[in-house]
Amino acid sequence: METTISLRTAVRGLGMAVGVYLIANMLMALLIVRPQLTAASPDAVTVTPPTFADTPVSLFTDPANWVSLGGNWSFADGGLVQAQTDGYDFVFLNGVQYSRQVEITARFQHVTGVGAGIVFNVPNRESTVGGQLVRYVDASTLVWGYFDPAQGFVAQGSLGIPNPETNPHSLTVKVGNGVYFVELDGLPVANAVPLLSAGGYLGLTTSLAQVSFTDFTVRSS
Repeated sequence: METTISLRTAVRGLGMAVGVYLIANMLMALLIVRPQLTAASPDAVTVTPPTFADTPVSLFTDPANWVSLGGNWSFADGGLVQAQTDGYDFVFLNGVQYSRQVEITARFQHVTGVGAGIVFNVPNRESTVGGQLVRYVDASTLVWGYFDPAQGFVAQGSLGIPNPETNPHSLTVKVGNGVYFVELDGLPVANAVPLLSAGGYLGLTTSLAQVSFTDFTVRSS
C-alpha cells in the first residue's frame, strides 16, 4: 500500500514537473518572438508624397518678381533662358515665399551643356544658404541636397540617369511634412528626403549649361 501511494505521488509530481516545463517553454517562446515583431514594424511604415488638388500656376507671368544670383537670365517668348555656361550654381529666385506643402515643376531643355535644376526652401533672396537644390550634375547623374552656411553644397543623394541631350524634360519636387520627394519626367527619383529649412523662396538653377525653361509652375495645398 505504501509503495502504491509513493508511486502515485511520484507520477503526480512528474506530471506537475512536465506541466511547469511546458509552460516555461511557452513563455520563453513569447518573449523571444515579441521583440522580433516589434523591431520589424517600422519597416512596414511607408511615406507617400503629398497630393495636390489645386491647378498649377505658372511663375513666369511676372518677370519683375525675380532676382538673379549669378548667370545671364532673360525672359523670351513666354519662357526663360539662362545663357552663361562658364560657372556653377547660377540661381534665379522668385519673390513668393512658401511655408506649407507645395509642388514645384520645371519644364526645360538643355541647349548646350547639362546642369538644369530647381532650388527651393531658400530662407532669403540674398544667398542660397540653407536652401535645397535638385539638378543635373552631368549627363548621367541627378543630385539633391542643400547649401551649408558657407554656401557649399551638401549632397543628400544622387541617381544615375539617361543623358538628357537636348530633349524636353520635367523635374518635379513635392514638399510636405518636413520631407521632399523628387520626380524626373514623372518617375520617382528620391523619396522622403529630410528638409533643412521649413520654407522659403524657390527658383531655377543651372551649372555649366545654357538652358531653356519653357515653364515653372507651383501648386500648394
